[in-house]
Amino acid sequence: MSIKRILLLFQAINFFVLLCLTSYIYYTSKRSTTQSVQEYQNLQNLRHNNITIILLWTGWFYGDWPVPLGGHQCDSLSKHCYFTIESKYYSTADAVVFHGSDLYRMEDAALPNQTSKPRHQRWVYYTMENPPISAYLGVQAKERDENKFDWIMSYAKDADVYVPYGQIIKGRYGNGYDSNINYAQGRPKMVAMVASRCYPSRMKMVAALQHYVDVDVYGECGTKCSRNRQCWNHLKQNYKFYLSFENEVCKDYITEKLYNNAFANYLIPIVISGANYSDIKVVPPHSVIDALQFKNVEELARYIKIVAEDNKLYNSYFQWRNRYDIKFIRMRDTLCTLCKKISTKPLRKPSRPYSNLRYILGNHDGNCKKFPEPSRLNAVKPNFTYFQ
Repeated sequence: MSIKRILLLFQAINFFVLLCLTSYIYYTSKRSTTQSVQEYQNLQNLRHNNITIILLWTGWFYGDWPVPLGGHQCDSLSKHCYFTIESKYYSTADAVVFHGSDLYRMEDAALPNQTSKPRHQRWVYYTMENPPISAYLGVQAKERDENKFDWIMSYAKDADVYVPYGQIIKGRYGNGYDSNINYAQGRPKMVAMVASRCYPSRMKMVAALQHYVDVDVYGECGTKCSRNRQCWNHLKQNYKFYLSFENEVCKDYITEKLYNNAFANYLIPIVISGANYSDIKVVPPHSVIDALQFKNVEELARYIKIVAEDNKLYNSYFQWRNRYDIKFIRMRDTLCTLCKKISTKPLRKPSRPYSNLRYILGNHDGNCKKFPEPSRLNAVKPNFTYFQ
């Protein structure tokens, strides 16, 4: 091949590469411009329609939030709510949510600029862990978090935004109860428990109870049983009771151990927590066996056996299902609760951020009681002081 032909070929290749590069830049720029226009129009649409914008600034346990992003029609709200993780919405967001466990590990530089915070905007500190466990896991609020957060969103009733793990609502007659069914029949075993963490105080209580009644422990602290439907069906079909022992006795701290694990699987819950069991929004009447009402584990075990051997008494713990139902709180429900608070009380003035956030969230003595000893169950009285 002659030098002239080689040069012509080289020029042709260069021209082709240049043409491809130019086309790529043009179409990329056009697509970017189109995307920017769409984003701008979307933002203007949200503003025009007065849609409440909730910006999720952190991750959720180092991953994605368990909720679809975008527009949502929340129950009982005439206006829509918009959930996003896009920081470009910061200047227009009505609320910016920070999940406590993820915020703890976030660098200061990754936080939004507080000086540019809009007057109407609320910064929300979100946690569903009790104070001792937050300290144990090393995810409690820091000094830098003071004078930043306007609202606390948590399981505590005195939080600015109250979001429980579950809720009891009015149900239809006979919705989940059949008087012709003996709920004890076909369940040969006594008490089950599933635990992912083996906290010493709780496991000490379980071990003491095992001296008087059969208690089978599953999960990380016992027999392996993946938390899937097969595992829960096994418990539902074979056991009469479920130990809903929380890891700490803290104000209002009652978790999925009661709602998802016990109630949802038609197991009578045996409970230890700091919840107010006289509140029918927390638990239905005559639906749980409160361990803290007994003198010691021996007395508790004696009553468990009485209930197990008396079909009429056992079945009476299911009659609440005639009038009540369980609402399992999902992340969408949580964010809709926040959206409702914003929507029903328009935020025009700047609020006064918490200057004592660490005290409120980390006050062990005010928020929690020492976990009971097996020999002195009823020595623990879960009566607490509320901030609001």
